[in-house]
Amino acid sequence: MDGLEALAWSSLDEFQEFCDQRAGGAGRSYDALRVREPAAAVDKARLDEEQLGGFFAPARREFRLVHIKRQAHSNVLDIGRASFTRVFRASGCSPCALDLIAQDYDGFHHFAGPGAGCCYYIGTAWYALVWTFRPDDGSTNAVFIHRRGDRTYQGFVRILDTYARYLLTPESLIFVSVLHQIRLSDLETAEREAITIRQIENATGYRWNPERSAAAAVSGSWGGPQFQIADVAHWSQKVGEILGHVSNKIRHQNLALSLLAHLAREFAARLERPADDDDDGQTGRVEDLCEAIPVLERKVRAYEGYLLFLQDRSRNLSSVLFAILTHKDAVAGMQLAQTSHELAETARRDTSSMKTLAVMTMAFLPGTFFATLFALPFFKWEQPAVVQDSFRVYLAFTVPSTAVIFLVWLAVTNRSLLTRWLGRNCVREPVGPHAQDAACRGDAGKERVEPRGRYSLA
Repeated sequence: MDGLEALAWSSLDEFQEFCDQRAGGAGRSYDALRVREPAAAVDKARLDEEQLGGFFAPARREFRLVHIKRQAHSNVLDIGRASFTRVFRASGCSPCALDLIAQDYDGFHHFAGPGAGCCYYIGTAWYALVWTFRPDDGSTNAVFIHRRGDRTYQGFVRILDTYARYLLTPESLIFVSVLHQIRLSDLETAEREAITIRQIENATGYRWNPERSAAAAVSGSWGGPQFQIADVAHWSQKVGEILGHVSNKIRHQNLALSLLAHLAREFAARLERPADDDDDGQTGRVEDLCEAIPVLERKVRAYEGYLLFLQDRSRNLSSVLFAILTHKDAVAGMQLAQTSHELAETARRDTSSMKTLAVMTMAFLPGTFFATLFALPFFKWEQPAVVQDSFRVYLAFTVPSTAVIFLVWLAVTNRSLLTRWLGRNCVREPVGPHAQDAACRGDAGKERVEPRGRYSLA
């Protein structure tokens, strides 16, 4: 265990972040609560950072808990590193739990505590709870590390107030944690997942309720209002988030069932043992909690069934949204095809117009050419020699210029073909003292490779 504890402390340094301690710890305070014998009420207090270490001083038959917050959307605990170490050591919790705290582990774990005691750890999406029970003095020290949710700690304290007389029982925090988890999950589902799914169903016209579906069929209101692809994409993202949340809650319900099963085994084993002289009513409290365990189990299973139903609704809704997106995409494709057809028709009409212009140009070009040519001063129609000697100058400039223009046009439009032709026909001649040797080997600039057979001596 020494090696595991050393690795746990190193994990705390590697993965967990802490706030820098302010001057003397002033200005930062923490919620703390205490239950003394007789366990009738919870005493609440606010402690500054310097008082935290002494809060877990040895005492007989007391329940004590300290609340440490974590900054929103981060892994930073709102406490200094030295103060956290001092609080954790004073609580007597096993250092093995530090690795679970630093890496945000969920689930239920228990380790050997100080003396013959035991250390427990419960990790959920909302908080991490680690506590130890000291059998020598009958005290319980707990550290509540907040993870998310504005009402997480307040709801937990409300349940502690209700079950204050049971808190001196070592396993009572397991019962409180399960009850708190059920209430918090149910509240979040009603306020977030269920409402969001219902809103998307109403917006898309998809109805799982048979009565609502029949009413929609009679009134002819299938399909609902029109919406854009951006809306469907946003709803699809929301449904994906809901599926993740529901799966996480189902996982937490399985954790609750395993905690209740562990609690039932521990209580059954305790009730089989003979009561001690200093029992102080512990047996009666255990019996009361045993009676409540089946009730919680039925509630967990009922809520888990509702989560599975919500999961099926979300998956069906995701299929509906995918079908809507596919339909919208098909409509957009048809519109694009229609637009392409219209563009092609416009291009065809433009081509026909250009062809008409070309035909008209061809019809008038010969007449225009000859009219222009005969109007030149090179022709003297009233003289016996109609064609003058200066006409040769006109031809000497016109014919080569026309040829050069056509050659340049061919070179520009067939650049790649011209490059390949030049590369194939332009062979570099060897120069220097080795030119004759190269000529003896074969073509100039190329080394001839003689074929080698099986019995070649090369």
